[in-house]
Amino acid sequence: MGNSKTHRSHFWIGNGRWEKVEEYFAEIWNEDDPDRNHSPLSHFSQDQGTTWYDHDCLERITHEEAKPIAQLVEHMSYASHYLGKLIEKAQLTGLDSANIAVMFDLGERDCFPNARSVSNNYVELHYLGMLEYPVDVRENA
Repeated sequence: MGNSKTHRSHFWIGNGRWEKVEEYFAEIWNEDDPDRNHSPLSHFSQDQGTTWYDHDCLERITHEEAKPIAQLVEHMSYASHYLGKLIEKAQLTGLDSANIAVMFDLGERDCFPNARSVSNNYVELHYLGMLEYPVDVRENA
């Protein structure tokens, strides 16, 4: 496949109450720290140990009710390239269904060098790791 390149993405799968999930990922603006040198962009970024990430590289799917992992993730970008491996990793954590899926495309910069699982008042997210997968550059996400 001459027109393919490798993507690398972090993945989290988990559960949370709808209204808490939205609050967890909402961007928090701090006028005293406009460059994000000290204050986190969101509760998510704080829990991942970083103050900033390019929100354009983050893809999140949230449903009110838990769905089987395959059904939850099937409409994420390039899902057919990593779905099987992602389901295997989710099952290793004991998850067969969830209502939150998060993918962060690393692109040129890994904003989450210490990515981790999280359990708090907002969500329970299992970090499934960073996956590499080939994509055809002509393919639509």
